[in-house]
Amino acid sequence: MGICVRRAKLSLLLTASIMLAACGGGDDGGATDPAAANPPTAGSPPQAGGGSSQGPSAGTPPGSGTGNPPTVKNSVPKIGGKPQTVVLQETPYVFVPEASDDDGDILHFSVKNPPPWAKFEPTTGRLHGTPSAADVGTYADIRISVTDGAADAALAPFSITVTSVANGAVELSWTAPTENVDGSPLTDLAGYKIYWGTQPGEFTNSVTIDNPAVVTYVLENLVPATYYFVATAFNSEGAESDPSDTTSLTIS
Repeated sequence: MGICVRRAKLSLLLTASIMLAACGGGDDGGATDPAAANPPTAGSPPQAGGGSSQGPSAGTPPGSGTGNPPTVKNSVPKIGGKPQTVVLQETPYVFVPEASDDDGDILHFSVKNPPPWAKFEPTTGRLHGTPSAADVGTYADIRISVTDGAADAALAPFSITVTSVANGAVELSWTAPTENVDGSPLTDLAGYKIYWGTQPGEFTNSVTIDNPAVVTYVLENLVPATYYFVATAFNSEGAESDPSDTTSLTIS
């Protein structure tokens, strides 16, 4: 006989408020990838004179052929994104630039002056790593660029400072769910999980709250950055709900 696990219907409304030395913040809408534009349609080349009942067009040198084919212009790729410039030691760092090409060409990324504690993925432009206490300091003039094989684009140079001290804090609050996704009463709520990160859709950190009565939580030791948060609920069988809507907030 199979086991039916009911999942909580997530009615968590996750809100965030700044504590300590932090300011600003609010929900951040998802970025929409630009649609790839169709390449220009080449015009029809002129007809050759041979075998035609008409003579060559005026201004056409005698004996000339159909002429050179039209040149298709290549679009320069686009790259954007705002890298996090401060990271706490022993904390994962992730930055992925937003890049596109109107011609739909395959893009390749490169980096100059990356921090020695970070890795770089040339197929996505992802720069990531976890600095240690020995890496505390500032890594300047980091340059990420993208190419389609014919044209290049680059982000403005940026720096990453690894710090051993972080003073930012955020208080998160939510409303506990009361029913499962099938509409039945939720009687075995066991707790919550909070996920957060500094890139939309990339939640590299998490915390589990094993008390269903807790509806607020304070995250401390945050460095200056824009953070994105989601929360889930789970029952006594470990079934986890879908995540809440994303809440974002900036620590400065």
